[in-house]
Parts: sequence; C-alpha cells; structure tokens
Amino acid sequence: MKRFFVTTADRRRLSCVSVGAADTLVLFEAGLGMGARYWGPVTRMLAEDYQCVSYDRSGFGSSDPDPQPRTLDRLADDLMTVVGRIPHRVLILVGHSWGGPIIRAACARPGYSDRIAGLVLVDPSDETLTDEYAAWQLALMRPLTVLAARVKLLGRSVDPLVRGLPDDDRRVLLASCTTVSAAREVSSELKEFLPELRRLDGVEPHVPTVLISGATTDRGGREAIAARPHPPGASDERATVGRNVHCGCGIGPSCSRHGTGAHRECGA
Repeated sequence: MKRFFVTTADRRRLSCVSVGAADTLVLFEAGLGMGARYWGPVTRMLAEDYQCVSYDRSGFGSSDPDPQPRTLDRLADDLMTVVGRIPHRVLILVGHSWGGPIIRAACARPGYSDRIAGLVLVDPSDETLTDEYAAWQLALMRPLTVLAARVKLLGRSVDPLVRGLPDDDRRVLLASCTTVSAAREVSSELKEFLPELRRLDGVEPHVPTVLISGATTDRGGREAIAARPHPPGASDERATVGRNVHCGCGIGPSCSRHGTGAHRECGA
C-alpha cells in the first residue's frame, strides 16, 4: 500500500492511498462522511489487475480543509486533480452514495467523458433523494454533526456503518472521519447536498455505467435502489454477469463478505 499527497491548484494537500501497478486506474470516491480506507477490502481485491486509488476528501484524515463551498464542481475538481497526478492509460471511476454524484459531475464536464472509460455507481445518491429529505433536516444535521465530533461522540454513529471492515481499515477510517475537521467537511457538503442533486437532474454521463445495489426494502421504508429510476445511462444487469450486487446485510462496500466477493450475493 502506497500513501502519497496530491496538491490542488489552491495548494491544498489531499491524502491518497494506492495499491496495484497496472495501467488501468480505478479511482474510488467515498460516500458522505467516509474516507479513503472505506474502500480498503475492495481495492486490495482488485489490485492484482488494476491500479486502485482512494483518497480522503478535504478535511478528512491528513487532507487539508477547504474554505470554499463544497459544490459538486468543487468536489469534482479535487477528484480530477488526483486523477491528473497518476499516470494511467484507462480510467474508471467508482463512487459510493454521495460519491456517485461526484463522479457523475466529473464525467459530465465538456471533454471529460473522452477520458473516462466507465463509471461504477455503488448505491449512489440520486435525484430522487430531493423528495426524501427536507432542507431543514439537513440544516439540523450540520451543527449536530460538528457538535458530536467536538464531544467525541461522532464515532458512535459511524462505527456501525463500518463494522464489516477489517480491523486495520476500520481503525484508520474512524480516526480520519470522526474529527472536528471531518465533521466540518460533512457539514459543508450537506449544505450543498439538495441543490447540487437538483442541478444534476437529467445530466447523462455518456460513458458505460454500471449500478451496484446493496440496498434492501426494509431500511426506513425506502425502496430498494434497484427498483428506483436509475441515473441516465446506467445498466442494470444481474449478478450472473457480475454487474449487479445484492447484499442483504445493508452495510455497503465495507461489508467484508460482499466487498471481497463482488460477483456473488452476500449470505447475510
């Protein structure tokens, strides 16, 4: 595992983790409130065939905070800055949850789709969430998240989300995403969450796109993501061809079972 920093145009340092040495680069974007090591089991599984890179967004881990609004354009800037510093021939972007809109925003930029071979959306946040969350709910979450970090309670809410990770990944991830700096980044991203999703509505990636779903129908009454309207251009092939993963545990990419066996159903 190689750790390194990438410096943005405004001189912020972003902490990155790389495994593998192939000329196909797979860049992993974490969901809201998560960092690079969330992808640990997946990147190690793929490292024999791909160069896998994940990174901590601004404010997480050793990455410098960003004083600017954390819009999708700003987040996509950071993503493509990381990509631009890594030699590669083929580029695949993978995004989980809020990471899905980030990689879609990057791909939608003029001229960028020619540089991206494909997208993989893992239980992505999508435009339908604008009907599920009220602005006041997210506005309330913002100061509460920072407060929880200040009084050392944020880890209690994050820990159940990463319980499937190997111990080392889990320890590093919790240390990187439960600080006050990380909480402020979450708050900043939450501020832009709904308006940015609305702005993304109808934006097509124009590259091959795979949707991977681990959602279940019994989580808060939400429909399984596989039953939702998919982002434009997304395929919905079933597990027989390795394109759609259904995991009954509801953990997400951090599940050590489906995270390391991505072409079969989790037995949970």
